[in-house]
Amino acid sequence: MTIYEICDRCGKMIKEGDIRYIVRLLVADDDGGVVSEPITDEEISEIISKLNSMASGELEQQVYEEREYILCRKCKQTFLKSPFGHSHDGPPDDEVRKTIH
Repeated sequence: MTIYEICDRCGKMIKEGDIRYIVRLLVADDDGGVVSEPITDEEISEIISKLNSMASGELEQQVYEEREYILCRKCKQTFLKSPFGHSHDGPPDDEVRKTIH
């Protein structure tokens, strides 16, 4: 019996024994660790109340999420050239970056 996997980018069937690539994507909250002003007891209580009302899975996804994708050889090359699908070769210039944030 032949086992197939499917490229998550193009949908190509990858046969057992063919080369495939795994992309692991980690997205994690990064608040920079900077607190501009002290947090009051009231603000802490509000935060705790919001956290208690959220489902644990929802809260976890806001802080940390990991995914895994399978790529064929061609899609691996394309992905490494431009993981986010930009049409240019480099990261956005400083002016574009400022408008994004």
